[in-house]
This record gives sequence, structure tokens and C-alpha cells, in this order.
Amino acid sequence: MHWIGLALLLAAVVGVALAARGRIVARGRFCRRCRFDLAGLGEAPSCPECGRDLSLPKATRPRLRRASRLGIASGAILLLAGATLTGIAATNNTARIFAAMPDAMVLALHRLGVDAAFVEITDNRLVRIPPLDEQTW
Repeated sequence: MHWIGLALLLAAVVGVALAARGRIVARGRFCRRCRFDLAGLGEAPSCPECGRDLSLPKATRPRLRRASRLGIASGAILLLAGATLTGIAATNNTARIFAAMPDAMVLALHRLGVDAAFVEITDNRLVRIPPLDEQTW
């Protein structure tokens, strides 16, 4: 269970980083403050949109990027799932979690190599303990 949670955490971090960086939507010369397209203005002293001094270093940028909101949301969901699975595995609550899962999901986790799923199947699903008789109660 540890490796599934850690793999999800890694995928989430990489996905959120790539989605937040965004893809390139335009190339040229743009004001760093307001993202105004400075094409055709030549060597203007200031941005016509926000008034920023364009002679300052790092006042312009060569491309515009747009972040992916869907990618960030998907990464956040993966991050939550990975943190949950890692937390469950770290606190040794896997038996209770597997007991609440449907049989098909426990078998799928067993096929993925989760050893605790096999223990849950053999101990609790295949061997049913008979109920206590009235005298014992």
C-alpha cells in the first residue's frame, strides 16, 4: 500500500507542477506585469497598458503561458488520494480499510501486489467464523 500512495503522490506533484507552469500560448514581447502584447511598439519607454518602465531588466517576457485548471484540479485529487493511502499505510489501518472495501476491489489490489489484501482475503473473507451460541453469550 505504501508504494501505491507514494506513486500517486509523485504523479500528483509532477502533474501539478506541469499544469501550473502551463503551456505556451503566444510568443513575442510581452509586459511582465500586465501581459500586454508589445509587438509593433518598437523600443517604447513604457507599457501603454499599465505604464511599467520597459527599460528595467526583466520588464518584458518572450512568451506567454496559460496554466491548466483541469490539470491542477486533477493533480489535487491525486495528491489527496496519495496522501490518504500513504497515511493509511503509515498508521497500519489497512485491515480496517480492506474490511470495508468490496471483494472485487480487494482482489484487484491483491493482483497489484498488495500483500495486506491477500491477508484480508485469506483471514476474513474465505474463513468465516461461526457466530457464538447463546450459552457463550
